[in-house]
Amino acid sequence: MKLSVLDQSPVREGVTPRDALFETIDLARHADGLGFCRYWLAEHHGSPGLAGSAPEIMVALVAAETRHLRVGSGGVMLSHYSSLKVAEQFRMLETLYPGRIDLGIGRAPGSDQLTAIALQHGPGALGIEHFPNQIADLLAFLENTMPADHPFSRIRVAPAGDTNPEIWLLGSSDQSALYAAYFSLPFSFAHFITDEAGREIMEGYRRHFRPSTRLPAPQGSIGVFVMCAEEEAEARRLAASRDLWRLRQRRGILAPFPPPEDALAYSYSDAELREVEYHRRRQIVGTPDQVKAEITALALSYGVDEIVVLTICHDFAARKRSYSLLALLRPHRRSLRAGAAGRHVTIAPGGDTPKYGNRPSDRVADDRHARPGFAPFHGSGRRKPASPRRSSPSRRIAREAAGECLSRLSSRVLRGRRGGNEPGFRNRYGPARRTLGAPHCARAAHRGSFRRAGRAPFRAGPALGGAGLSRCHYRGIRRARRRSFEPRHL
Repeated sequence: MKLSVLDQSPVREGVTPRDALFETIDLARHADGLGFCRYWLAEHHGSPGLAGSAPEIMVALVAAETRHLRVGSGGVMLSHYSSLKVAEQFRMLETLYPGRIDLGIGRAPGSDQLTAIALQHGPGALGIEHFPNQIADLLAFLENTMPADHPFSRIRVAPAGDTNPEIWLLGSSDQSALYAAYFSLPFSFAHFITDEAGREIMEGYRRHFRPSTRLPAPQGSIGVFVMCAEEEAEARRLAASRDLWRLRQRRGILAPFPPPEDALAYSYSDAELREVEYHRRRQIVGTPDQVKAEITALALSYGVDEIVVLTICHDFAARKRSYSLLALLRPHRRSLRAGAAGRHVTIAPGGDTPKYGNRPSDRVADDRHARPGFAPFHGSGRRKPASPRRSSPSRRIAREAAGECLSRLSSRVLRGRRGGNEPGFRNRYGPARRTLGAPHCARAAHRGSFRRAGRAPFRAGPALGGAGLSRCHYRGIRRARRRSFEPRHL
C-alpha cells in the first residue's frame, strides 16, 4: 500500500502564515526522506487557518526542495480559472521537473461564496455547470488533442514537452467520481471531508470507468486525516486542536489552529460534543499499531491501494513525528546515488534526509550533471567536499575533474581579450560573462595544482565553440583566483 501526503499549510496560533508555508517546505523534505509517494498542496482562500492559496507556486518550491516525491496540487479549483492558464502552469512545472508533477483538480470553491465570486469576477466567468467542459479543454490543451472544429484548435500550450503531468480528479461526491470515470482519470475521494456513501461512490467510479490510452484501468485513492503518536492519549490530545478549529469554522469563526490545551479546556455543549464525535468517526487517531490496523481496513473497504494522509496539529515537531511513525508501518529501504564516484546513501524510514534538492544546479543524482568527488550545490554557489578526509584516489579524481574544466576555457577568456562574446569570466576588457567551469578553475588555481599542467596546449571545449588550440598561462589563472564565481543556474 502506498502512502502519500496532503498538506493544507495550516497556520498555528502564535505563528505567521509565512512560517506555515516554510513549515510546508520543511515537511516536504521530511516526507521525501521517509519514502512517501506523493506530496499534494491544497488550495484554500480567505481562511486565516490555512495559508495555501496558490498551490501552483508551492508545487514549484516543494519540487525544487525534494528529489523523489511526486509533487502536485490537491487540488486546483478549476472552476475559478481558465483551462488554458492551468494547462500552461502545469506544463511549465512538468518541463522543469519531468515525471514528478501531478495536477489534481476539484470543483469545490475552496472558499466562502463571496470569495468565489471575486475569483471568478469578469464578464466571461463560467458557472459550475461548465466544469465538465473545462475538464475536456484542459485535457485537450495538455495532450494537443483539441478537435479541429473547436474555436481553440490552433492554440498550443507552451512550453512543449515529451511528458504530461499526471491528472487526478478530486472530490467528495458522486458527481466528481462520474466525471473521473467519463474522462478516464484517476479519482481521489476526500474521506476526511465526508464518509457518506464513500465506498459506494468509489465502486460507482470503477463500474462506470471508461478505459482509454490515458488510463487503461481505474485508479483510486482516499484522503484520510491521521494523527499518530507513541501513546493513544497523546495522539488524541494533539488531534483536539483540529476538533475545536473545525467546530469554530462551521460557526463562522475563522482563526488559526488553537493549542491542544485550549481545545481541552473548551466547554463544549451537548450539541457541540455530538458534532465533534460525528466528525471524529472518519479520523484515524492512535498508536502506530492502531493506525496501521485502521488504515489497512479502510483501504480494503474502499478497494484502493493508496492513502493520502492529512495530519494537522499545533505542535509541528509532533506533526513530523506522526509522519515518521506512519512511514515505519511499511518498512522499506531506498538507495540514493550520492555522487558519480560510486558512493551511495541508504535511506530507511525515519532516517536523515540528504540535504540536496532538485534544482537544476542540484542534479547530482544524474550522471550527466555529476562531478566526481564533490557534493551537490546548497544554494550558496559553492561546492562542499564530499567528505572531511578525502582519500588519495578521490583527490586524483577531483584534480582530473578540475583539469577537464580548465580544458574548456581558452586563453581569450582568461586573458580578457577585447571583443569576446563567449561565455567566460567577468573582466575589465570584455563583457561580463559566467561559465559553469569557473568554480572548478578558481578552485584549481587556488590549490595551484595545475600551474604546470596549465602551460601545456589544450583543445578548447564545446562551450567555446571549438576555438582551437591555445595555451593557459599562470598569469590568467592567478587573475581568475582573485575573483569569486558562482554557478549559473540553468
